[in-house]
Amino acid sequence: MADGFKKGLKHPFVEKVTAVGSRHELPYQRHAPEKSYNGVPQNTPDTIRMGLPRILVEVHGYNKPGYPAHVQRNFSRLRDKYDDRVAVLIIYTETGPHFSPSRFDFALLGTRLSFSFAPYVVRQQQAILLENDKEEIALMVLGILLFLKVSRGKKHDEQLLEAKIRLLDNLKKRKLGPEDEANFLTFISLYKSFYDMKFNSIFGEAIRQLNFKKKTMTNLELYAMVKAREARKEGRKEGIEEGRTTIVKNMLQRKRFPMKEIAAIAEVPIDFVKSVKMQLSLS
Repeated sequence: MADGFKKGLKHPFVEKVTAVGSRHELPYQRHAPEKSYNGVPQNTPDTIRMGLPRILVEVHGYNKPGYPAHVQRNFSRLRDKYDDRVAVLIIYTETGPHFSPSRFDFALLGTRLSFSFAPYVVRQQQAILLENDKEEIALMVLGILLFLKVSRGKKHDEQLLEAKIRLLDNLKKRKLGPEDEANFLTFISLYKSFYDMKFNSIFGEAIRQLNFKKKTMTNLELYAMVKAREARKEGRKEGIEEGRTTIVKNMLQRKRFPMKEIAAIAEVPIDFVKSVKMQLSLS
């Protein structure tokens, strides 16, 4: 992990981990017997090896009493399975300003258990460090952080527009590939919405002026694309045709998309769209 991301995350565990949520090599002490069966020394408890720990990563976005107990149960299950080679990284995203629990204590009839971890709290991060961080995930953390600071009152839309344009500027500076750029544009556009629809037009114009690699889409088009992807994933479980039908119905009911565009997004023939439209008119 780049040094900038380490500083941006400001998490002690990240100093040793090169990428959140994957397997990594960290030194640990191997407890081996000092002597073999025939009495000849083979190795000592001081033997140091490179191990591959498992990291329990949970992203938590709301206040939930007793959450550390949930983390402890999951940690214990993994620790039983992987024999001590487990660490915990909890990321608090949209939790309240006073919600970042990091400890679970249990006591019953003389039995005691204490479990703690060092969480990564998005609300406590510094925007300037995240903006200068070269890792892509820092931009998503920055977005959540800026959106958290947007008020819910009269200045909501003005502050949200300012936050989104700041994210667009940072995205442009990163010079990502077209697909990654499009994914971040979707995130910035849809994660938090304006109250007044006129701000969508202002934001859309800001996107066009920055001249991103892929043709930009409206919020409704982005929404339809995301829902189409979700429906296609669901379709693999419950039947491809049913999933595509759901896509087409949702888009037809919005009455904002031409049938050719619906057919392209849902990956179905135009006749399929016409058939679904006829079913809706009869129901």
